[in-house]
Amino acid sequence: MDDLLARELGAQETPCVRVLNKCDRFVDSHGAPELLPHGEGIVRVSAKTGEGMDDLLALLRSLLDTGTRQVTLSVPYDQGGVLDLLYREAKVESVEYADTIRVSAVCTPKVLGRVRRYCDPPLPEAKEPWEG
Repeated sequence: MDDLLARELGAQETPCVRVLNKCDRFVDSHGAPELLPHGEGIVRVSAKTGEGMDDLLALLRSLLDTGTRQVTLSVPYDQGGVLDLLYREAKVESVEYADTIRVSAVCTPKVLGRVRRYCDPPLPEAKEPWEG
């Protein structure tokens, strides 16, 4: 991000990713790839061929890690409100009705704190960063 624009937006510390599309089109008159901008926070992609998309996704994942986790939950039927919570505040990937309600979901740390007791297998107890 342009330094002046970042300052105006109050985003000096916000990570910035520069995505350069049409990288498949940058060739010189002999068909050799031209030297393209490169470096930290710069990803070259081609929306047409898909080139560079894996690099872009990997970079975004590294910048946006919010502590979400995919978990499997075994929720008793008398705790069906937990399923409602998951549909509202998590990404429910699958639900199976058997002896319990088996839910596969991607949960934020906040939601995980509320449903941890239903995790199957159980998750280790979370510690604060300062607890070591």
